[in-house]
Amino acid sequence: SPHALQQRALQQRPFRSPANDPGSSRCRSLCPPVRSLWRLYAQPKSLGKSGDWEIFIDENSKQKYYFNMKTGESMWTPPPGTNFDSKQQAAKADSPSFALPNLFSNDVKKQATTATAASTTVTKQQTSAASVDTVVEKPVYTDGASNIMSSLLGPPSSKIVPSPSPLSLEAGSVVLPHPEKLSWGGEDALYLPSTSSPCLTFGVFDGVSGAEKDASMVLYSRMLSTEFAKNVVNDVKTSDYDLKRLSDLLTEAAEVADAKATGATTALVGSISSDNRLRVLSLGDCSCLIIRDDKKYAQTRDISHFFDCPFQLGDISPDRPKDGTTLTVKLVPGDVIVSGSDGVFDNLSVQSICEIIKKGGTANGQAKEIADEARKVSLIETAETPYAVEAGKNKVEGYEDGLGGKIDDICCIVVKV
Repeated sequence: SPHALQQRALQQRPFRSPANDPGSSRCRSLCPPVRSLWRLYAQPKSLGKSGDWEIFIDENSKQKYYFNMKTGESMWTPPPGTNFDSKQQAAKADSPSFALPNLFSNDVKKQATTATAASTTVTKQQTSAASVDTVVEKPVYTDGASNIMSSLLGPPSSKIVPSPSPLSLEAGSVVLPHPEKLSWGGEDALYLPSTSSPCLTFGVFDGVSGAEKDASMVLYSRMLSTEFAKNVVNDVKTSDYDLKRLSDLLTEAAEVADAKATGATTALVGSISSDNRLRVLSLGDCSCLIIRDDKKYAQTRDISHFFDCPFQLGDISPDRPKDGTTLTVKLVPGDVIVSGSDGVFDNLSVQSICEIIKKGGTANGQAKEIADEARKVSLIETAETPYAVEAGKNKVEGYEDGLGGKIDDICCIVVKV
């Protein structure tokens, strides 16, 4: 409820200063309490409305985005079926205005109730099982805590209608510890069941190297992976998970890890359901890339407090799974899903990953090839890498020229449809 969110914001604790650790520059300084009450509840001015969709301005990029007030979905392009007039479409981001709403007003209560009770599909056109596979859909994103509306509504619920044409899936994975952590296996962990039906749930958990740790306790990333796996295996009700259920399963796992584990981790969990849709929840900077026709079709969005300080789960972190960004994609035969920790995506460009997938092979083989290439590039001081480009912009020591790999734990899952 809005009241609960308000109380949690008041009780947020800042991050501790992390210890120095080989290969990590993440969260080198204290993270400020970035989500103050004003930040959480400042309501952007709507620039136009069409049905359940409204136009807003993103305060960081100053670009227009489209937000569904009922489901919490957001898109950068006009949603199918909407009819915004030309003046609304041409609106500029010169001077967005903000107002602090009454958190206990009927409108806010109604919106929160709708978000909890809503049982919606990704598209309104799904009226029968037969129509599921004929409707062309664009990827659907929500922006988590970085967007006021997404933050209030949380991960959306969906009614899952089984497809008459279930997908065939092949999955493989690999974990490569940091070279200096080989003796104890490193800090990345993953969850991928050994067998899969048309439904498949998986997870990537990237342990935060710079987080303080107690050597006598289990690492947070490993405990979270284990508990999330237990929750999925023990869920006898369904193997079909919408984003709300994924968030709940991860939250339950995090509550156990908060009490029994040490350190912190980013997390990405995904599920391919019987309606042939991939739903992904990402808290931090792990990534899930969907490749179609040998090129990028969709990719999850990172969420960070500032550069090198991603949102993360840990016993002293204020971040929770519901703060994560989400992505929903209707899959088609031939799609390839590549999910991994930042050890993969900090070192390899999307184009490089697509080139590896284009060569073909088994899911296990391609996961290994991606991980091996990421490790190879991470050791090259003059390599052009996604991380080095951003580190150069942020004046990180050692990356002033915008070049260089980033040595890290590496974790990769490949799913072939």
